[in-house]
Amino acid sequence: SNGEEFPVEVSVSRINDNKKMIMTVIMQDITLRKQIEDALRNSERRARILLNLSKDLEISKSYEEVLQASLKIIEDVLGYQNVWFYLYSSNREGADLVGAAGWKADQIKKDAPFLKIKGDAFLEEIAKGDMPIVIEDARIDPRTNKDAVAYFENRSLVHVPTNLHDRHLGVIGMGSFGDEKIYAPSPIELAFLSAMASHIAISIDRITQTYERVRAEAEIIRNNQNQKIINTLLQSGLKNIPLYQKLEHALDVILSTPWLSVLPRGAIFLIDENNSDLKMVAQRNLSEDLQITCAIVKSGICLCGRAGEKKETLFSTSKDLEHETHIDGEEPHSHYNVPIILGDKLQGLFVLYLSAEHLRDEKEVEFLTAVAN
Repeated sequence: SNGEEFPVEVSVSRINDNKKMIMTVIMQDITLRKQIEDALRNSERRARILLNLSKDLEISKSYEEVLQASLKIIEDVLGYQNVWFYLYSSNREGADLVGAAGWKADQIKKDAPFLKIKGDAFLEEIAKGDMPIVIEDARIDPRTNKDAVAYFENRSLVHVPTNLHDRHLGVIGMGSFGDEKIYAPSPIELAFLSAMASHIAISIDRITQTYERVRAEAEIIRNNQNQKIINTLLQSGLKNIPLYQKLEHALDVILSTPWLSVLPRGAIFLIDENNSDLKMVAQRNLSEDLQITCAIVKSGICLCGRAGEKKETLFSTSKDLEHETHIDGEEPHSHYNVPIILGDKLQGLFVLYLSAEHLRDEKEVEFLTAVAN
């Protein structure tokens, strides 16, 4: 009566009565039946999608491969072109980004590698929940951080918990950005995403365990190498050879550490007890200009002098404002300045050179401190 079209099933019968023909037409509204049929077809389609996804996930060897396989499904079902995954810390107070896929992936990796959950009501809601959290339009939803929304150009956001048995592994997120459409998934689509997340959880957990096992094995190998190096240095110290030879050999041993990402350049300084100056007594592959300039380093001057004065390992780059010694033509680099301390008394210092892109690594600092002491 309102002009709306709907599907019908028509049954027509004809009756001949002498000279008259009577037609009987019966029409039945089959809207419900069509909806059920469509739902079944969609259900079968989604089941096939999940089966294919499961096959892709089984052969995935990295978080990125898992997310690339997931993105194909999410684009097909929802139209979202970006997906990411955060792995919770043990207490769920923080989450580390383990991967992202889509055209926003690089920005997400660069600017949101870690989420501090504790104290953020929206993130706490995501971390505590067992159901998907949907933000239809992040620009107007009161739960979102508007500065972050403006920076990332968020539009719709969906976060789906990824649980394995009773463990909350993390959350898979997806959504639209910039000029992409605003779209909130239907209840049926959210149910599909939850089912998909359960498949993803198995692969994420498998890959995490593999990474942890590889890291543990690498740690064992590195500890064995460290012990061999320290033993070699101790044995070298017992040899009846001049001190400068012992120091040169020690520098060679340190520079040959298999896992240490150092350049084949470095020097060892010893303290002059008369005036607290640092005197270079051994070096490898330093330019003549640098050997002359840094032959004697005053306490508190430049990075070597400051590391000795503070009695603590310093890491710096060649662009560091506290790096007062610059040699013309010298390539950019980073380096560690490691004091040699006996008891509480400074005995000397060694400096190692690294690539310009190298970052301070606390495991390296721990090893170098052990070597120095």
